[in-house]
Amino acid sequence: MELLLKEAEKTIEIAARKFYSIDGYDYEDLLQIGRIKVWEIISEKKVTKDDFGSFRSYITTSLYNLFGVVLRKSKAAKRINLRESASLDAEVGEGDDRTAYDFIPDKGGEVSIETLETIKIAALKTKERKAIQGVIWCLVELLNLKIENVPKKINYRTFVKFGLARYLWIFFNNSPFLAIRFAYSKFEPKDMKKRPNGYWKGKRGKNKAIAELREILEKSGYKPEDYPLIATHDFISDHGLRTPLDQMFSGSPFNFLDAVFPGKYMPWTMSTTPMTCFSDVKNVIFATRWLMEDILGFDIPNLDVYEIWRLGIGRSVGKKDFEDKGLRGLLNRFGNSPEKIIRFVYPGKFQDWDLGDNKKWSSPKSLELAAKATKWVIEEYAGLTPDSPEIGYRFFVENGLRGMITSKKLGLNSSPKAAIRNAYPERYVS
Repeated sequence: MELLLKEAEKTIEIAARKFYSIDGYDYEDLLQIGRIKVWEIISEKKVTKDDFGSFRSYITTSLYNLFGVVLRKSKAAKRINLRESASLDAEVGEGDDRTAYDFIPDKGGEVSIETLETIKIAALKTKERKAIQGVIWCLVELLNLKIENVPKKINYRTFVKFGLARYLWIFFNNSPFLAIRFAYSKFEPKDMKKRPNGYWKGKRGKNKAIAELREILEKSGYKPEDYPLIATHDFISDHGLRTPLDQMFSGSPFNFLDAVFPGKYMPWTMSTTPMTCFSDVKNVIFATRWLMEDILGFDIPNLDVYEIWRLGIGRSVGKKDFEDKGLRGLLNRFGNSPEKIIRFVYPGKFQDWDLGDNKKWSSPKSLELAAKATKWVIEEYAGLTPDSPEIGYRFFVENGLRGMITSKKLGLNSSPKAAIRNAYPERYVS
């Protein structure tokens, strides 16, 4: 039935526009009258989806005839003769002198299914505002809902369950929100668990989604630096923004958050980094430079190899720095090695013996690496010769080679002479 009614809506709208100038009737009045007529035709003729096309002409003719009758009657009265319709002032039943109005909340009385049905009939026949509102009020009472919970608890299925599908279509074009808003004007679309159809459509819909997420985050009680951690898929969905998240932002919480605060947050600062984030080399470079330069404060592009060695940049950066800033995925891509990442992003800026922990002084090739490091530090970095009297244990420690000279596996045993002998074996050939 719902599909057929939706199919008929365009026909009703076209017919209603033809008679838009009927005195005493606005466009919405005509739509409601037309919907009642179409509902009756579909029900009486048992129209199905397959044969709806063959009934379209009949429906159109019936609507034009109906509106023609309304037009003629409007000359004598502004509304349908309400004396022939059910009234909210009529007694509910034999032996009960209460009226339907008495069952509307705050009027006294006990609401029942029969009360709802009575007011629904009155609404359909009289189209009185109070009757239309009364249907919603009674529904809320039957469900025993607090007013603030109404938008979250009442949906299209609720109306169908209580026999209000026809009512909802005729007066509100199948929109639960419009029905609730008609009864409780304080509610807005964002109060609904599911937004009205078309709410997120186009650029305006996207702007509404962005504005709503901003408001939700700012009212969450969290600090702005925590937004990437709380703006998860579940958080966004639970606040009624699942549709724009999936349709406008490809299901990516980061894309959504970035639209709200352009450029303020990075993908890897989210609680879950997008899986494909570091498959893009640009992100690898950008993330590493963000960590090294923006977070840790090392101006590597403007430093030469000597300044980088003097500052001990390579020796001060480890896995924890990457992990603490959400870059575990980046580490995984490079075999859990910060050294490989940094060398990839800053080629030629670090020496072979720089970066990484002291494990580099425990491999089979460590003595060869130690020899290169010793020569470079003495000759290029310090500008000395191996015979210089300044070269002692403190020289190695103060010039960045403490891990090398104190490594037990390397076997230098904190001896400057052993380090020099390893770097200049020709000096000790007998």
